[in-house]
Amino acid sequence: MGKKSDASDKKRKKDEKSSGLKSKPDGPDTALAGDKEKTDAAPDERGFLSRHWDVWLLFILLVVGLFFRLSVTLWEPMIFPDSTQYASLAREIRSGEFFSSSYRIEEGFHKSRRLPPLYPALLAPFASAGTDIDHVGIALSIAMSLAAMVILYLAGVMLYGKKSALAAAGVASFHTFTIWYAWPMLTEATFTALYMGVILASVYALKKPSLTAFVLCGVMGALCYMTRDVGVSAAFVAAGGAAFKLGFIDRIGWKKTTLFTAAVILAFLAAASPYLIHIRARTGSWGLTVQMEDTSVTEQMQLFGGDRFDRDRLKGKEKQTKLIGGREARGGLDLVFLAPGLMKKLVLNMINYGSELLYKWDPTVTGFMAVSIIATLAAFKRKKDYAELMLGLWTFVWILQLWALYALITPYMVDDRYMYPLMAPAILMAGHGAAAGAEWMIETLSGERPARPEFWRRVVPLLALAAVFSALMGGMTEPDSVKRFAMLTSRSPEYAYYFTMIGATSLFCLAAAGLARFFPDSWYRNERFYILAPALLAAGLILLVFPDVTSNFNESILARPVGGKKMEALVLGRVLFRKDLYKYAPALFCLGLFVTSILRWSLKGGKADPRTASASFIAVFVLSVFLAHLPDYMDLKDRMDPHSLANKYSAGHKEAANEMKSLGIVPPGKIICSRKTFMAYYLEGTWYMDHEKKEPIPKTMDEVKELVKSGKIDYLVADSFTLKSVRPAIVRLAYGLDRIPGARVVYSRFFPNYQRVITVYEVGSEESLAVPYGRSKRERLDAARSLMQKGYYHFALKEINAALAEDENDREALLLAGQIFASYYATLLGSRLPTMALDPEVLPTLVSVSQKYAEVAPDDPQSAEKAAHFRRMFEAEKNEIMEKARSRNGR
Repeated sequence: MGKKSDASDKKRKKDEKSSGLKSKPDGPDTALAGDKEKTDAAPDERGFLSRHWDVWLLFILLVVGLFFRLSVTLWEPMIFPDSTQYASLAREIRSGEFFSSSYRIEEGFHKSRRLPPLYPALLAPFASAGTDIDHVGIALSIAMSLAAMVILYLAGVMLYGKKSALAAAGVASFHTFTIWYAWPMLTEATFTALYMGVILASVYALKKPSLTAFVLCGVMGALCYMTRDVGVSAAFVAAGGAAFKLGFIDRIGWKKTTLFTAAVILAFLAAASPYLIHIRARTGSWGLTVQMEDTSVTEQMQLFGGDRFDRDRLKGKEKQTKLIGGREARGGLDLVFLAPGLMKKLVLNMINYGSELLYKWDPTVTGFMAVSIIATLAAFKRKKDYAELMLGLWTFVWILQLWALYALITPYMVDDRYMYPLMAPAILMAGHGAAAGAEWMIETLSGERPARPEFWRRVVPLLALAAVFSALMGGMTEPDSVKRFAMLTSRSPEYAYYFTMIGATSLFCLAAAGLARFFPDSWYRNERFYILAPALLAAGLILLVFPDVTSNFNESILARPVGGKKMEALVLGRVLFRKDLYKYAPALFCLGLFVTSILRWSLKGGKADPRTASASFIAVFVLSVFLAHLPDYMDLKDRMDPHSLANKYSAGHKEAANEMKSLGIVPPGKIICSRKTFMAYYLEGTWYMDHEKKEPIPKTMDEVKELVKSGKIDYLVADSFTLKSVRPAIVRLAYGLDRIPGARVVYSRFFPNYQRVITVYEVGSEESLAVPYGRSKRERLDAARSLMQKGYYHFALKEINAALAEDENDREALLLAGQIFASYYATLLGSRLPTMALDPEVLPTLVSVSQKYAEVAPDDPQSAEKAAHFRRMFEAEKNEIMEKARSRNGR
């Protein structure tokens, strides 16, 4: 019997070797897990650091992630209007007003009470009058972002193994889209951590079914729901997954399946009951949300169309949504009839969100997600293990469900930040894809995975892999941030590509590893290898540094007509590489062959341990993604620099509000009309909203005067940046150059570091036209200089005009006036519209003042040159406006 058994074992091992399969213990397939650690019955006598190397590495990644988040964090100012809502609600929770029976749910956007309460409740303990809640919110977001990294790692270990989990945590620590919403006082970071918590709890429950595990799923789902209403589906997805796996795959019996599934739902309802009771108490009926005012959930699902301009209510660009079916559905049967229209909306919105997602994720993450799915399907094809298949694709289910939910409940693609929570599970899958790809590459290079003799079965997978990584490199090397990074770092745009090209080259080397199997083993035992490898290295480096060497040749090939069409329309690489990346293709090919040849020679020669090579592969993957993201990170860091806040809505508002409060200019409790909510929040007032027109500030000057006359507001706040962006017709309000009947300027300041002017009008009193008497011209000019140094340009102009009324040729007065109007003109730049279309007086006044100064100051050598320069700009803008007018009339 023993001899017969030994013979059968030898025969089995021989068959496994010939088929390319290795004898493995029971457990997940390496193509799926990719990096599961082998267990040994012997006790582990290694030191604590050696035994827990993954924990130490995770700690290092958390420190790295903290550095990246802090490096782009704006502690001042609050840049998202939604943050004011959470801060206001947190204060009401702390004061107890939130729990009052007289609490009204409708208080407008600024003091919105139509929000899930969990996130404001986390802020509430720090919402005392003496605490800067802005900073608390930022600290909470950063902490939750790091917590999401830990949860991502734990989920990765349970699903795919330690190497996959560490690769995912490494990318999550620095990925630019991940850190973009990791610090603002918004729910993004908190919801992402809780959403990953639901995924982790569901994975644990599916792998080790128990009543406690499924109750935890329901509780985590409730926490998601009480943070954002879209989290309501999380518990039901977990319950559905439990019912499917336990009932159809594990077949544990319908009683246990029903018990575990019901445990998820009941735990969710119990944990979410405070919010559900709150909804019932505030709205008078049971429901799932209080966010919608007069719109039901079914009507919200039926709204379709519109565009992103709808939110800003830009004059002439509104595109109202329509109701699928023409009327609100009244029951499930109506929704069945509307299914084709709802499906169209779902598909189109998912495509819109998806295009934004693929750009924000970057093609590297997307590509390795695809590798993860392929590895899971390949493992299922070999083992036919449905449990492994479900667990391998379980993360993707969570991506799809939230993606589809947002597409269904929003009329159109609203904002990329709503998709931010999907970044973490996407990175988790990408980490698995990298680990699975590493195992495949190492097996291929070391000869453990035999090459099949059939030509197409060898070539087609390699061509597909090359096409995937061509798309990856095309996406990494042409984002807009690379162009901005080029301007920041060098006058040569080629310089900006070096970082991304290093990353792309490394990824290409990994993708091209399979090409080494085309060459016989004798190559790696022959002296020809020692000639080929350095030659490939030299050729690759030369072509990478001097891409123009091959560009002309490539262009001639791509421009060659084939069947009446240019090759560039037929060549996949030209399409995927985008713009000019094709000139780098030969360099990447040579470097890829060099690196993979070295790997193959090392493995075949016994110089490297396959496990070490696999870890190196993953490390190169993480490093490559980092290098490819370096331009994006540098650009993000520059834009989030406190000294370059010109494009932030709230820049200057907190400083201006604190100054007005200290001077007692605007008392609390007033109705404040402004484009954004920041000033109303900082001044402790009520933000005005025209509920009929659904807009916070009028679009035209006539509408502004009508609003002032109506007496509906107490103060009007004009910010030159905000108005220039979305209300160009009333941007002149920010400079206070025109009188508004029934309003006077009580505060106006130019902020040079933000390149904007913030002006506050008090409604109910007229602007005084009287010139202050009893002061000499010298005193007025001294006062003007003092006011200008503090940024009070509006009030400085009053003194200057009073001085010019006495002497219109006063040299000093003209010089000061020119400086003020030059500053105003600078705030108008950077718009698609001519500055005279935004404010027709600033540039002409600057021209006239500069010409007048040149006349009275002929000894100033720069006066005439500046006057001529401003005159040329004036003529250019005038011609541009006339040309646009002619083109409109021609149409």
